[in-house]
Parts: sequence; structure tokens; C-alpha cells
Amino acid sequence: MKPVVKIKRDVVNRDEKEAGERMLLNFGHTLGHAIEKIYNYTGITHGMAVAVGMVMMTKASEKHGFTEPGTAYKIEEVCATYGLPTTDDA
Repeated sequence: MKPVVKIKRDVVNRDEKEAGERMLLNFGHTLGHAIEKIYNYTGITHGMAVAVGMVMMTKASEKHGFTEPGTAYKIEEVCATYGLPTTDDA
């Protein structure tokens, strides 16, 4: 966990205003926060909601040709490996 925290700290220090690189840390968060609200902040953790948001955003990105086909599937596989949901019917 320490290496992950260090990476996040370094990114935040380089981009305190969220103008560039730091935006990468938000992947899945916007939809994740909406999902948490839908669940009234019960029954789904923040991490679970972000995982679902990551998959949903990647599927939308694939649909519009911004992301290589199959990327969402790969993210779903990683999430499943760690027991995270990949759909909003968590």
C-alpha cells in the first residue's frame, strides 16, 4: 500500500490544482459518487462504486471510439479478481 500512497502523493504534489495529471486519479469517481448517492451511501463502499464507475466510463469510451475495444473487459477482469462489482446492480 505504501507505494500506491507515495504515487498518489507525488501526483497531487505535481498537480495541486487538478489541471492535468491529477485528473487521472479521478477515473471512475464521478460515476462512483453518483452510484453511492443512488444507494443512499449504504450497501456499497466507495471503492465498489468507483470500480463500477470505471467500467461504465470505459464502456462508454469504447462505444464512442475513444478507447480500444476490449479495455472494459480487462478492467472487469481485474475488478472481479479483487471481488469488486462491475455493474451498478451491486
